[in-house]
Formats: sequence, structure tokens, C-alpha cells
Amino acid sequence: MKNKKSLLLFFLKILVGIGLIVWLVAKGNLDFSFVGKILKDPIRLTLASLAHLFVLFLLFFRLKLLLFSKKISLTFWRAISLGFVGQFFSTVLPGAVTGDVFKAFYIKKDYPALSKKFLFFILLVDRLLGLTALFLIAASSSLFFYSDILEKYPVLLPMVKIFLGIGGSLLFLFFVYLLMPSNLKWHSSFLNKLWEVLKFKKIIFQTILISCVIQGSAIWIFWYLLFPMSEGTLTLELAYLFAPIGFLSTVLPISPAGLGVGHTVFETLFTFVKIPHGASLYNVYFLFGVFWNLTGFFFYLTYKDSSPSDGQLHPPLFE
Repeated sequence: MKNKKSLLLFFLKILVGIGLIVWLVAKGNLDFSFVGKILKDPIRLTLASLAHLFVLFLLFFRLKLLLFSKKISLTFWRAISLGFVGQFFSTVLPGAVTGDVFKAFYIKKDYPALSKKFLFFILLVDRLLGLTALFLIAASSSLFFYSDILEKYPVLLPMVKIFLGIGGSLLFLFFVYLLMPSNLKWHSSFLNKLWEVLKFKKIIFQTILISCVIQGSAIWIFWYLLFPMSEGTLTLELAYLFAPIGFLSTVLPISPAGLGVGHTVFETLFTFVKIPHGASLYNVYFLFGVFWNLTGFFFYLTYKDSSPSDGQLHPPLFE
């Protein structure tokens, strides 16, 4: 019965995504001819692809660093394979976090001694680092482009203030976190398990920096791909304001890879500054990401259980 409910929910989420796409097409807001336009610019597409691969490698390296907190050392190739498998399942199943389930499965298979709870918290921290960096990038962009936004897009001022508030709060919490002793004990078992990962402050600090590079680069790719098709209306400051909101919407487990959800969100966001074809523009970036994520299928087919040379128990890089 439980499996039937899960399967039904899965197909319902697919229908939601397809329904949103059909609705956008029916309204005339989704034009697939934009995809053809980017295909006619192979140099831009190649440079964006190289930057995207750089982002993916950093994403996989972040998880590799976090695993050091349990004295686990993966070869970089093993981390890449694991990462691409996760990207593949994040695309074909509802919600960006579903790929984490498959990464946990394979890590557990390679290291049976690891508890499922610890893996859950490793992947939870990995996901939280990405979200934290996204807000920090949005806040930094709001501060950096504040005068331009105030002059050109005063309608976005409330959004800017929200980002600045969230960014300031995160920085305050981070400084408090740095002052906490590593042997801290909480009254909550959940927080104690979470602290088992977070107590490695040097690793966490490095992974936050890596996460900021990841998110900043991803937004730059978003802008670089779409700028010429927007006829110059999608400026860099708008990309760094809108992309974090749109990216966050695709994390929700509503449809596979955020199908239709991101399209709807960007169509709405772009109307605030009178940029037409928001859903069509985002669709180019969406299909670009889906293409690279689907290459994870080949890693999935060739993924094998680790041999002694693939992953070893070693002391953490940072004590």
C-alpha cells in the first residue's frame, strides 16, 4: 500500500509539472524557439558548459570534504561518479533533494559501518550549505548593486531589504557558531547529531566558501546564457537578485527537476521589471542543466562497489 501511494504521488508530481508547462504554453508565455537561438551560438554554449562542469566538480568536492569529518576519503573520481548519479536522480525524480537519497544509498553501500543517521546529517549539511550560500550571494549582490537597483528598479527594494536582512542574520549566526566549543552537548539528540558534522569548523568554513563560489558561478552561467536572448534587459544585478528565488523554488519536491515550477516563478519575477518571455528564457537554462544532469545516467550504469583503492579510512584533513 505504501509503495502504491508513493508511486501515485510520483505521477501526480509529474502531472503538476506537465500541467504548469501546458498552462504556460497555452498562455503564450513559453516559446521553445529560444532553445534554437542558443544552439546557434556554439561558443557561448561551450563556455557555459565548461563553467557548469566547474560548478559540478566543486559541488562534488564539497561533499568529499564533508565526508572527512567521519575520516572517509574518497578519490576525486569516486566523488565525481557519486555526484553525477545524484544529479541524474535529482532530475528524473521530483525535487532537487531526491538525488541525495541515492547518494546516501551508495555511500552506505561502500561504507556499511556508517550509520544512516550520520549520512542523513552529512547530506543535510551539504544541502544547507548550498542554501546558505545562495542567500549570502543574494545579500552581497543586493548590497553591491544597491544604488543601481534603487535608481533603476525601485519596485525591487522590498526584496533587496529582505535579502540584506537574511544575509545579516546568517553572518551573525555564523560568528556565534565560530565561538561555540567543539565538545558542545545539546539537550536535543537531533542537534547533537547535527553538531557531529558542524563541529569541524575549518571544514565547514571551507565548504561555505566553496558553496559561495558554486552559487555565484551558477547565477553567472544563468545570466551569460540568457543575456543575449533577453536583448540586454536581463542585467547582471537582476540575475543575481532573481536567480536565488527561482533556484530555491526548484528545490521543492513539486515536480521532477522543478519542471514548470521554475518556469512559472521566473515568468512572474521578470514581469516586475518588464522583461518579456521569462518562462522561455528560463527554459533555456533549465534544459541546459537537465542535459548535463542526464549524463549522470552513464555514471549510474557504470557505478560499481568501491574497491580498497576507491575509498579508504584516513584521518581528517583538518583537525
